Amino acid sequence: MEVGFFVDDARQNTTDCIEFQSRIAQHLDTADSDFVVLVVVATAESFSIIGFSLGAAIAIAATAEHKERIRSLVLLNGFAHAGDARSQLEFRFWRDLIDRDRDALVRLILLTGFTPEWFDALSVEDVDAIMSRMVSETNWSGMRRQIDVDLLVDVRREAASLSCPTLVIGSLYDHMVSPAHSRELTRLIPGARHVEIASGHLAPMEHPSRVLDVIEPFLRTTPTS
Repeated sequence: MEVGFFVDDARQNTTDCIEFQSRIAQHLDTADSDFVVLVVVATAESFSIIGFSLGAAIAIAATAEHKERIRSLVLLNGFAHAGDARSQLEFRFWRDLIDRDRDALVRLILLTGFTPEWFDALSVEDVDAIMSRMVSETNWSGMRRQIDVDLLVDVRREAASLSCPTLVIGSLYDHMVSPAHSRELTRLIPGARHVEIASGHLAPMEHPSRVLDVIEPFLRTTPTS
């Protein structure tokens, strides 16, 4: 049975995902083990993982811990750590805005998550409606815990230990997670392939076809056992 699992950092809204993120914030190693247990329960003996943004770090940790089960790995706009000054400034700013001004944080996410071209198809009213939904529907406590993980995570050692086929994708116009982080992941992971696409950080939403055009050929060439 071939199963592809997507490890996402989207702002989740279910109780199970809140609890999962909370465990990540406390013990990344426990969280990645729980993730793999979920896959095994779903009858997948081996599988590929796609990790997006913070999800890339979770995917790396899971792969390092369970090398015998991970068939291949795809990391999209990810980072091994956020110890650099810019990332610390950004994530701390996000955390402050959650407490002080969520409307402003939503504006910041849209402005830094998408390229200017993404807005071309939208009216002012469309953007206002998107912002309103984000403010009302985002699980802010879960997002805050996730930011705590962003600030602390460091999987550089785990990345260097990987041996499975790995594709690292960076976005050229990423103003949330610099594409330099994807280049660093490529240097850290033995034999990793690196591709850059023309998109902002939120590539799965802005340019899903571009993401799939890169991922699908890679997964098709991955050995099934």
